[in-house]
Amino acid sequence: MIAAGGVKALPFRGNGEAALFKLEGAANTDGGLASATIMHVSDGYFSTMGIPLLAGREFGAGVGGRDWILIVNRAFLTRYFPAETAAGAIGKRLTLGKLTAEMIGVVGDVRQTSVIEPAVPTLYVSYFQNPRGKVDLVVRSNLAAAVMIQRVREAIWSIDKNQTITAAFPLADAISDALARPRLLTVLLGLFGIIGLTLGGLGLFGVLAYLVAQRRREIGVRLALGASASNVLRMIVGRGLALAAMGIAVGLGGALVLTRFMGAVLYGVESWDPLTFAGVAVGLLAIAVLASAIPARRATRIDPATTLRSD
Repeated sequence: MIAAGGVKALPFRGNGEAALFKLEGAANTDGGLASATIMHVSDGYFSTMGIPLLAGREFGAGVGGRDWILIVNRAFLTRYFPAETAAGAIGKRLTLGKLTAEMIGVVGDVRQTSVIEPAVPTLYVSYFQNPRGKVDLVVRSNLAAAVMIQRVREAIWSIDKNQTITAAFPLADAISDALARPRLLTVLLGLFGIIGLTLGGLGLFGVLAYLVAQRRREIGVRLALGASASNVLRMIVGRGLALAAMGIAVGLGGALVLTRFMGAVLYGVESWDPLTFAGVAVGLLAIAVLASAIPARRATRIDPATTLRSD
C-alpha cells in the first residue's frame, strides 16, 4: 500500500451535505448567508486521490478541539474570494451555526457528481472533528486491484469481524461508469454524423448527375466549340463546390447556435472550437469534390457529334 484515506462519498458515487454559513469579507454573499457542499474526509485523502494542494496544509492525524479547521476547493475560492490567491484564503474564518471554523488549506476541484458537471464550492471537514457513520476508504497501491481489495478486507475484519463492507472496486470502475453515458452519446452522435455525411455526399452526387444529364446538349455544344475536358471538369466540380459551400455556411451557422445548448453532451469541447469547425468544413469540401468528380468525368466523355445529332 502506498497511501490511504477516507471520504464520506467517493467521486461519482455520492454527494456531500449542503451547508449554509456566514463568511466575513466574502464576495457574492451581500452580507448574508453563503452556501457550499460539506465533504467529510480523513487525513491522507487528498494525497491518496492525487488532488493537488494549492496552498496551506492538509489535515493531520488526530485533529481535534472545539475550533474547526477546514480545507476549501478552488471553486469555493473562485466564487467567494475571486480577487484572492489560494494563499490569501488561508486563515479566513466562517461561522457554521454556533461553530467557528478556520481555513487551513486550498485544494484542486473534484467533479463529485458527474464528469459533465463543474465542481461546486466545497468545504472539507475532518472526520475527527465531525464523525459520520459511513466512510468510503480509498487505497492507492502498486498491487493488482483484486489482491489489494482482499488485503483491505482482511485488515478491516482483523479489527472488527462484524464490520460490513458493502462494496469494493477499483476507482477506474467508478470513472468508467461515470463516462458510460457521455461515451454512448458520443458514439451515437458520431454514427448519426457519419450517416448524415454519407447521405449528403450521395445527395450531392445525385443532384450533379441530374444536372449533367439535363445540360448534356449544352456540354456537347461547349465541347464542339472547342472547350477542353478540363474546362468542363472545372465547371461541374465548381458547381458542386458552390452547392457544398452554401450548405456548409448554413450548417456552421446552425452549429454555432446549437452547440450552446449541447454543453451537457460535448464534454471537454467548447461551443466555439475553430479547429473543429475548420476541419469539418475542409472535410465536407473534400467530400463534395469526390461527389462531383464522377458526374464531371462523365461529362467530359460526352461525344459532341452524337449529342448534336440526337437533337
